[in-house]
Amino acid sequence: MAVIAFTACGAAEPTSPTSPTSPTSAAMPAATIESNAEAYPAPGYPAPAYPAPEDSSQSEIVEQETLPNFEGKIAFHSDRTGSLQIFTLNGADGLVEQEHQASTQAFEPSWSPDCQALAFSSGAGGDDLFKLYTMATGSDAADLLAEGSTIHYWAPAWAPIEDVIAYQNNQDQLMNVCFVGSDGIEIGCLT
Repeated sequence: MAVIAFTACGAAEPTSPTSPTSPTSAAMPAATIESNAEAYPAPGYPAPAYPAPEDSSQSEIVEQETLPNFEGKIAFHSDRTGSLQIFTLNGADGLVEQEHQASTQAFEPSWSPDCQALAFSSGAGGDDLFKLYTMATGSDAADLLAEGSTIHYWAPAWAPIEDVIAYQNNQDQLMNVCFVGSDGIEIGCLT
């Protein structure tokens, strides 16, 4: 299992630890989670494609001895299903749920300011370019936010104002920081 990147939403103050209410699968202590650099679309874009998972659990309980309770959720990407996908960890009960089942990699989640939606990157790499998507939490329906015909879009970061998302692309073989409205209308890039 590899947890590569995460983003939190909700209160930052921990509460007292409690036991999970109904463990449904074998949990892995947080201390044993390791990074797997090959699973992440790192500087060597595009990343390799991953095989489809044969069997994957849609949710699990993380043992509370390894993680204090807290208000809010943490969104992260992990290859626990065989390819990078978006998951959330509920701080109150330790429940880990898969937020979206993409047919390709889904990675780099970013919370909206109101914690009701996620922006993320998705694509297999190579000729399958990375695109940006948004989705309401608790929904499996993702909406295409931005894509290019010859360039990759990745690393979305929701601005404190709800309708702007910053991201990176590789237009003109440069690393560009650009902005798009949450409605998909391009705002522009820093030069």
